[in-house]
Amino acid sequence: MELFVVRIAGSLLAAAFAWAAIAKLANRRAWSRALEGYGLGRSTQAVAFWGVPLAEAAIIVVMLAFSARAAAALTVALLASFSLALLRAKEVRGDRLPCGCFGKASDRDYRLMLLRNAGLGVMAAIVLLSGPEEGLLAAAPTPEAAEFAPAALALVGVLLAWWTVSQTMSAWRKKEP
Repeated sequence: MELFVVRIAGSLLAAAFAWAAIAKLANRRAWSRALEGYGLGRSTQAVAFWGVPLAEAAIIVVMLAFSARAAAALTVALLASFSLALLRAKEVRGDRLPCGCFGKASDRDYRLMLLRNAGLGVMAAIVLLSGPEEGLLAAAPTPEAAEFAPAALALVGVLLAWWTVSQTMSAWRKKEP
């Protein structure tokens, strides 16, 4: 597979996990409420509270600086554990579960969250099967690499714009009587 496609898939994974880790750390109360909804034991919940954002941050660092394939393998393992937690909680709580994925603690249908995990898993599989041994920042440049930086920056801009709009809308909803 073309290194350009692998770079895009790896960059999207890094961006998704960066957003997820930052959102959890920025809104620890919502993240804690989301974890409470999964019926984890007290010690498991305490480990997950810090361990999940740390693992998400590790994926970013490993993906960009050390080994894209290793980061993809870690991503698959993390997504599998998230999916198993969803299925376990679904048996106890039903189809709607708290989603602390990107800083929100709102309830969502577990199938939607499994679908999101599958999409991230496809990107991880692309990187795992075709990615470079080194990190994406160290991978050998190709002619397409010149297009990578503007595409990545545009994607980050779109994500930031979406986040800004959603935060503004949320703040407006809170101010309404």
